[in-house]
Amino acid sequence: QGRRALAAMAGEALAKENKWTEAERAMRIAARGTPPYSLQHLEYTWQAMAADLQQHGGKLQDLGLAQELVDCVRVVLDLSDKASRPLVHRYLGLGQGSLGDHQNAVNHLQEALREVRTPADLFIVNALCQSLARMNRLDEIRRVLSAPVDDPRLAEKMTDMLQEFEAGQRRQKEQARP
Repeated sequence: QGRRALAAMAGEALAKENKWTEAERAMRIAARGTPPYSLQHLEYTWQAMAADLQQHGGKLQDLGLAQELVDCVRVVLDLSDKASRPLVHRYLGLGQGSLGDHQNAVNHLQEALREVRTPADLFIVNALCQSLARMNRLDEIRRVLSAPVDDPRLAEKMTDMLQEFEAGQRRQKEQARP
């Protein structure tokens, strides 16, 4: 248990320093030290997956991490109480999106979106928008990014994301013109 805690703390510290390879390795060690169908295992597996994504410009190299996350979440979803369900939906949506199962990812990430409260949760919004974009559901992206939120910092970040999205849409239209 001490090794797991040290590995998780090291992984978090390394991620803050953008040392993604080392952070991924540490989070994998932390995940191996937890029961396989626990919320803690899900969190550490997700953090290892997030470090993999960061290392490779948003393209997951180890699809096994995503598959492990999805398989684990399916079991945890059956075993979990209602209070932990938003976390379970978060991890299932993140894993499915990474595996290219965007329809199911959207369903679960929309459930997880209900618990987004601070800028630290922005990765859920980003993952949802990426899956919606892959399915060409652009109006839903606008709706997600313009939804009212309580935290002014989160509202600012979502407004920035919406402006960036709209600018990208304008660029695409301009490039499509003959």
